[in-house]
Amino acid sequence: MLSLMITDFDADPSRVTEILGLTPTIALRAGEPTSAGRPSRASLWLYTMDGPEVQSGGSHAEALKWLLDVIASRGQRFADVRRELNPKTMTITGGFYFNAGEQAGLWLDPDDMRLLADAGIGWGVDIYLTNNG
Repeated sequence: MLSLMITDFDADPSRVTEILGLTPTIALRAGEPTSAGRPSRASLWLYTMDGPEVQSGGSHAEALKWLLDVIASRGQRFADVRRELNPKTMTITGGFYFNAGEQAGLWLDPDDMRLLADAGIGWGVDIYLTNNG
């Protein structure tokens, strides 16, 4: 799964929702309890693609395309979020799971990088090694 994550901004998370016209998967104000019961250190707005774990370059490309389509259709709105709410982080994030002993890779095409850069959105993926079973 990949998510669009916006954190540590100068407003209630509902303002991000209003500007982007997207319903978040998770939205927290700074200090609100997280799912672990601890207070959130910063405001959080998370929009997660509903899908399987990313387990190959191909599945990452499919998940990324879905999020890039969302971003492309709202380019100016992301600029509005950045200008109005001053978020510390706007990024695509997620996990990449692959089996020990297998070669795995991720990539971003130039057009994908340009779209993310123009929207002011970063990209980062956590890598997890799994057992073959």
